[in-house]
Amino acid sequence: QEYFDYGVQTTPLCHFCVRESNLRPDVALLDLVPQYEAQMITSFLRVLTGTEQQQDVNTNAKVMVDCANGVGTMVLASLKEKLSSVVGIELVNADITDAEALNNNCGADFVQKEQ
Repeated sequence: QEYFDYGVQTTPLCHFCVRESNLRPDVALLDLVPQYEAQMITSFLRVLTGTEQQQDVNTNAKVMVDCANGVGTMVLASLKEKLSSVVGIELVNADITDAEALNNNCGADFVQKEQ
């Protein structure tokens, strides 16, 4: 049985890869991560601008993202770089080097438990 190792990835990206490889068995597996990222950027710009037209998008918008010191930090760091001309993204709780930091006093789990 054949498998492809995508490395450490977020759950939504894993779902995207499984879905796409099931719908399009001929898709190049290495192409799925950039396709996911492109889809995220397109969707984010659509929300940001409120329109399907995305040419010459330029805003002064700023977004702060609580990464909960998790694997999403890697995806968001890449998106931050690619969207830098459109929106300022600040990543907080973005330490992925310390396993003990995961969801420590941050993230959705922390908020839910502290209510």
